[in-house]
Amino acid sequence: MIFITVQTTTEQFDRQKNKIVDFIHKFIPNPTVVILHDIKQLLFSVAEKRINQNDNSKSVVEKAYISKSISFENQDNATSKFLDELSFEKANKINLFNYYQHFIQCCIGLQTAQINGTFVARPYQRSKEDAYVMEEIETLKYSIAALENQAKKETQLTEMVFINTEINKHRSKIEELTNKLSR
Repeated sequence: MIFITVQTTTEQFDRQKNKIVDFIHKFIPNPTVVILHDIKQLLFSVAEKRINQNDNSKSVVEKAYISKSISFENQDNATSKFLDELSFEKANKINLFNYYQHFIQCCIGLQTAQINGTFVARPYQRSKEDAYVMEEIETLKYSIAALENQAKKETQLTEMVFINTEINKHRSKIEELTNKLSR
């Protein structure tokens, strides 16, 4: 397991944080914890990787997890709990794989806290389920935005009613999934 710290300017941090993190995860095949920071904030990133089936010397990034930007000055309760949970004492230290999974769990927990407001450290399998639920929520949000744009252009009343019904179904599903994250 590798820890990499990258310092950038504030401008680079804001504009290219995802590109920097993706680049590092793509070209370092080992499990890597990336800590990207400038003078005001930082973020953590971890990624699940697998060995490339065509070339054993390369790896493929399955899924990258990036925390929100964490300010050095102002931290909410969820962020404080996240940082506390990252401590070595609270990690599963049976082996390096479990230790790395601890970082993945924490990043997913912080992403979940952005939706439901509270940070909860959960077992690895539950964290993975939460990640899939968050992806589904994002997909539904994009679908709602597309349907709303379609509704603005629609002139027939029956089509507008159908589109609004679909939007309400998606919103209900988002609410249901958000409640599932809270349990």
